[in-house]
Amino acid sequence: MTYRVGIVGTGPRRRTVERGGGFAIARVQADAWKTLKDVELAAACDIRPENLSAFTEDYGVAGYADYAHMLRDGQLDIVSVCTWPGLHSGMVIAAAEAGVRAIHCEKPMCLSLGEADRMIEACEANGVKLTVSHQRRFEPMYLRAKEWVSSGRIGRITDLRGRISGADADLLSWGTHWIDMFGFFLDDRPAKSVLAVTDTESAIIRYGHPVEDRAVVLVDYGDGVTATVEGGEDLPTPEFRIVGEAGVIRIGDVLTGWFMGEGPASIETHVRAEVDFGDSYAAAFRDLVSTIGTDQAPVLDARLARNATEIIMAAYASSNRTQRVVLPLDTDTFPLRERSEFKRK
Repeated sequence: MTYRVGIVGTGPRRRTVERGGGFAIARVQADAWKTLKDVELAAACDIRPENLSAFTEDYGVAGYADYAHMLRDGQLDIVSVCTWPGLHSGMVIAAAEAGVRAIHCEKPMCLSLGEADRMIEACEANGVKLTVSHQRRFEPMYLRAKEWVSSGRIGRITDLRGRISGADADLLSWGTHWIDMFGFFLDDRPAKSVLAVTDTESAIIRYGHPVEDRAVVLVDYGDGVTATVEGGEDLPTPEFRIVGEAGVIRIGDVLTGWFMGEGPASIETHVRAEVDFGDSYAAAFRDLVSTIGTDQAPVLDARLARNATEIIMAAYASSNRTQRVVLPLDTDTFPLRERSEFKRK
């Protein structure tokens, strides 16, 4: 069977600031979808005529100005949602109710825990597989680090530490990847509580929604295991560290492991694999397609993205309340909108 794919939100032909391999993320996804033998990239939509025209010209697909029209007439099996986060929930729910079989949604999943739950409920009610773009779970460097952890080379994990920096160093834009990696290296065990401080003095609006200037988030997973993520535009180079009782793993431009439990302390270094940015997307899409019509959950299952969403929303709630938030989270709204800086906008 050949699955017909439609993309919601083509974006411009080229980016100048945002990440995404130098191209609008929809084009990264489109290139990845085209590598699958059992998939046909069939349709796309965008509200900007110039974006849509460029995309249909480059990819030879049917173009729609309205995603509802595309869902109604495109005869689609799979939909990729590549729009701004505030639009994800409504578009995913509409696609699920239109009868598609699978949906891939860009990260962050959405802007509240309530939205996440409604997205999952709509997909489950309609038998639709839903995944979210936490594709580092398919990247070779992270998979090698997970092998080291799983084989016991650093002993029991006690601490994880992530740092993000640059033009989009907020919890929703990039932090969601590190928070998802907390789950990845801890076998997706549930978090117990979140304590955070976030600075929103500049009242930044990014991708149509409020974001913070700076954040420090402490996640407690119980049994002496904690995870910390710090984000801010002016911080040093991004990195991720996994601290164990018998070693440390650092993930940056190079993957390095210090293993103290193997006799004399040993060090292993692996240079980041030279692979195209879209390769992890292609792997995620192959996995998603393989689960259609089965009881198997895809690797990037939306329930895991819900975990990251809950931690992010708990971080914002913790900062608002100036106290630790015990999970499960007791609010299904977007706590950052409650800040006075954003209410004035």
